[in-house]
Amino acid sequence: MLFLHMKIRYLVTDIDGTITDASRRIDTRVIEVIRRLMSMGIEVILASGNCFCIVKGLSYYLGCSRTVIAENGGILYHNKKMYILGDPEIARKARDVIINEMSDLLVESWQNKYRYVDFAFKPKSNDVPREEIVRRGRSLLEEKGINAFFEDSGVAFHVSSKNVSKGNAVLKLCELTNTSIDEVVCIGDGETDISMLEVCPNSVALAHAPQYVKIYAKYVTTKPYSEGFLEAVKKIIGLSI
Repeated sequence: MLFLHMKIRYLVTDIDGTITDASRRIDTRVIEVIRRLMSMGIEVILASGNCFCIVKGLSYYLGCSRTVIAENGGILYHNKKMYILGDPEIARKARDVIINEMSDLLVESWQNKYRYVDFAFKPKSNDVPREEIVRRGRSLLEEKGINAFFEDSGVAFHVSSKNVSKGNAVLKLCELTNTSIDEVVCIGDGETDISMLEVCPNSVALAHAPQYVKIYAKYVTTKPYSEGFLEAVKKIIGLSI
């Protein structure tokens, strides 16, 4: 086992690129492993940039914990209660700026009508490097005096108030459940996963993650995407797959 003598209560995992393949299709082997972990008393919690209704529905059909983290940590749903961990007003202001000033590059995600504190955008084309879009978005929000994040999840671009992060949501869950962060494993592959990899001492980054993400992880898998997730579970928990 990778983390010796560790009691695991929660395994918190990103969705896109972590329990999916490169085409964003959920690996059916992961579904089996999630259900085995749940039967062992290890709650598998989905932590995603998607809106709450998608993450909540997916958790139900996959057989995960009913606790979920959505909107990149802006929403924590636990024990039938929703916690909004961000400032909706700041997020809406940031959203309006991006709509009005970056319509040449970005289009709103259809999910935004269901979002609270984190709004998503897709590029209109692949002609402009993603790094340039991030640079322009951040400069624009700073110029307008809006205290908001502009991040690239690898799937979409997100704007949110600056207290929104998956790491904060994980810490809030620990607070609500009187759980030590040492009893949590966090697995991710992208920029929006950094905060939870940073706060969790038992953190895993997948092989295809950028180097600036990997430096926050205790363990980096040798395999990418869902193969890496399965590798991590096998090494951490000793589960035969």
